[in-house]
Amino acid sequence: MRRMRVWFDVVRQRWRGSFLLRLALSMAALHIVVLGVTLVDVGRRGAAARAELERQAALQEARQLATAVRHGVLTRDLALLAEQVDAMRSAGKLRYAMVLDVHGRVLAHTAPVFVGQFVVDPFSQAQLSRHDVLQPVVAQNTTQLLDVWAPVWHGAGLAGWVRVGLDPAYHTLDLWSEWQQGWWYGLLMVGAGLVLATGVARSLGRDVARLQDVMRRVRQGDLDVRIEVTRSDELGELMDGVNRTLQRLAHDEAALRHTSASLALERGRLAAVLASMRQGVLLLDEGGRVQLCNVALCRLLGLRGAPQTWQGRTLTEMLRHSVLPPDAWRDGVTGPKATSTPTSRLADGSEAAEVELPVPLPDGRLLARDRVALQDDAGQPNGTLWLVRDVTDELLAQERLRWQAMHDPLTQLPNRLLLSDRLKHALARARRTQQLLAVCMLDLDDFKRVNDVLGHEAGDVLLQRVAERLRSCVRADDTVARLGGDEFVLLLSELGAPEEVQVALQRVCEVVARPVALPQGEALVHASIGVTLFPINDNDADTLLRHADQALYQAKQQGGNRYVMFDVEFSQRVQLQQRLRERLRIALEADELVLHYQPRVRLRDGRVVGAEALVRWPQGDGGMWYPDRFIPLIEQDALIDALGEWAVRTALRQLRVWAQQGCAVPVAINIAARHFLQPDFVERMQALLASCPDVPATWLEIELVESAALDNLEQAAATIERLRGLGVAVAIDDFGMGYASLGYLRRLPVDKVKIDRSFVMRMLDDRDDGQVVQAIIGLAHTFGRDVVAEGVEHDALAQALQRMGCDEGQGYGFARPMPASDWPAWWSGWSEAHPGAAEDALPKAAV
Repeated sequence: MRRMRVWFDVVRQRWRGSFLLRLALSMAALHIVVLGVTLVDVGRRGAAARAELERQAALQEARQLATAVRHGVLTRDLALLAEQVDAMRSAGKLRYAMVLDVHGRVLAHTAPVFVGQFVVDPFSQAQLSRHDVLQPVVAQNTTQLLDVWAPVWHGAGLAGWVRVGLDPAYHTLDLWSEWQQGWWYGLLMVGAGLVLATGVARSLGRDVARLQDVMRRVRQGDLDVRIEVTRSDELGELMDGVNRTLQRLAHDEAALRHTSASLALERGRLAAVLASMRQGVLLLDEGGRVQLCNVALCRLLGLRGAPQTWQGRTLTEMLRHSVLPPDAWRDGVTGPKATSTPTSRLADGSEAAEVELPVPLPDGRLLARDRVALQDDAGQPNGTLWLVRDVTDELLAQERLRWQAMHDPLTQLPNRLLLSDRLKHALARARRTQQLLAVCMLDLDDFKRVNDVLGHEAGDVLLQRVAERLRSCVRADDTVARLGGDEFVLLLSELGAPEEVQVALQRVCEVVARPVALPQGEALVHASIGVTLFPINDNDADTLLRHADQALYQAKQQGGNRYVMFDVEFSQRVQLQQRLRERLRIALEADELVLHYQPRVRLRDGRVVGAEALVRWPQGDGGMWYPDRFIPLIEQDALIDALGEWAVRTALRQLRVWAQQGCAVPVAINIAARHFLQPDFVERMQALLASCPDVPATWLEIELVESAALDNLEQAAATIERLRGLGVAVAIDDFGMGYASLGYLRRLPVDKVKIDRSFVMRMLDDRDDGQVVQAIIGLAHTFGRDVVAEGVEHDALAQALQRMGCDEGQGYGFARPMPASDWPAWWSGWSEAHPGAAEDALPKAAV
């Protein structure tokens, strides 16, 4: 037993130590297995072939019997059938043979005792019910019985059946007999396999030995060794692959040396960068141990020693020796604190830095920490990177920027943005406490005059002084804000009754009205205030501000230097005006407005020397709105500019038509002050004239209200000069109603002066009005200006004006304003009643 064990150990060692032995024995074993599989397969195929032959023989016997008994079945010749069946008894392995009619009755049987009986078993009944069988079929094929059924056909009809049962031979696979028959072949195959395996093993052995020698030298560090390739088969490819691998390894080793040198250089640079950074850097592994830190981190955290002394130590130990508060940043790498913001992901899927609230230090500094969770290439956690920085100055700068964004830079008061926030909070507090909140809109009266007279620097100082006074008038919980320009907003909260608001606003008006000493001189301004009370006026913040602004507008209209409480009726009136303004805009865009024309007559001879275009707004009910119904709504709106240009454009087109009809006269257009003082007004007029090149510029006259000229005298004078340079005449309308003086008339280079109708219509009954008219005529003639009297309602006025030296008249005494379509007829009638009146109606330059 011991010897066998020793022999077994020797064989096992030889087996494990010799690749060639394993190859030879493996090939021999493979031959044996292949031989065994082949023998089994051949035997199995032979048995199957013999079984198939028996089955085909049985089918043939049943077919022949069915042919032989056909006549006997048809004639019911039982003797003949018995004779045919008895002939089958000589067949080997026959178990039974029978002839059946279509109903399953036995007509003949190898065992006569069954003749005349019926087959009643379910299997036989199932076979009898089949009428689609044309050839013999194997009904059963088992190891005990081979049952064949053959139909007996007569023409297209089934006459009966023939059933034959055989004892099949059981063809089993006998491996021992197969092996006895092929043992010599097996020995031959095993011997050939051993010889072949031995030859292959010897051939491979030499090359394998060379490969072993090369591998030994490689293990000794010699990467320059190569093996000589003497084969062109797979082993040759293996040798060539070994050579290429060694070459690649040699190349990679050189690259690795270079990379190592580069990494050493990069490590030096990284150390230099970390040492020069003002931001602290801390790298932790998954266990919370310090892998890397820099000088800045030690300085920011107040750690003693060089950064290298902290490498490998725990984060807890590092923080314990720092100047951080005891509970700061103790979470390590376990997760964010409750005060931190959720970690977000970047577009590439990596986690962005986690930003946390700054930590205050005992010396007043603020430290902020950004954390980045590191991952390896497989997406697994690989530590945490901390970036620590001193954000004291940064937060102070942010606070300054935040303050500047919420406050007015001139007055240091809250701006519109901060006002909106405070108003929302004040509304919420007023709802909660059920107390009054006053929303006050304040505007300085005559502030523009201070800017114009003392300069904008004085205006800025005045705004600062006013802001200081407003702050002194209100409580600490109240708000004073500046919206821009000279507009302020006051929020007076926690008021018990409206009377408190009145007392507070009266105090504000008195404080603002005190003279203000400025470096440029003393300034005196007053305050107009619009007020609305919440929750008496229960609306949102924007609506309350709008209502306060409407009340401010009402205070301005009442003369200023007062406060006005918001009035619902006034608000409704303002909303109605806004809707009317929108209707006017739509009507202007749809070209629904029309111009009516009122002639202007020279008093000394009755000649028609011009006409004034007056805008009318037709209504859906057939009525007509006059300018005083809608013009005041848009005097300070950009819509007045569009209306003025529409009137000029329409008048120029009408002049073109009248010129073709022979009744054209110069047409005067009223231009609003806002429109006239626009920087590009002259260019716009020039463009309108260019759009009608066949209408001379001298046919157009511009009438300017006196207030427009007085608002900005120098700009008005320059604009008038430029218009006259184009050939357009300019007249001052409603002269005498404003603050006209000798100096103003002298400095404005107008062509005509139109006396306001209020003076003309009463001059025969009121001596003062008559003297005013006389003075205006004399003043205008002194400076070479023609005079036009408005409101000439009858001949007596026309004659009196003529005696005073007035040049032209306009009014109902000559004609009412008429549509453009009525002008040619009126022109003809006037010309017939006043011979020669139509001559020289147009300026000489236009003829």
